[in-house]
Amino acid sequence: MSEIDVNVISARPVKQPIIENAVYEREEAIAITGFSLSTLIQAEKSGGLKGRHKGRRRYYLGSDLLKWLQEEHYGLTKIDRRLRSR
Repeated sequence: MSEIDVNVISARPVKQPIIENAVYEREEAIAITGFSLSTLIQAEKSGGLKGRHKGRRRYYLGSDLLKWLQEEHYGLTKIDRRLRSR
């Protein structure tokens, strides 16, 4: 019998923790969250995720990514976000 290489079986990349005070470019945010570009754009348009820009560069703060992921997990709506920000 041949030995199985465990590293070959694992097709999923190892996710890195999101650091609260880090700055993530869009590609990094996609890689670290596992969500697609269209999902990030949709989250920005709906007001769930705060995207920032400097010139042409689009980026996200780690704290904004964490907040968005927590809201998605707990099912907060746009109205809930407005009420919480008051």
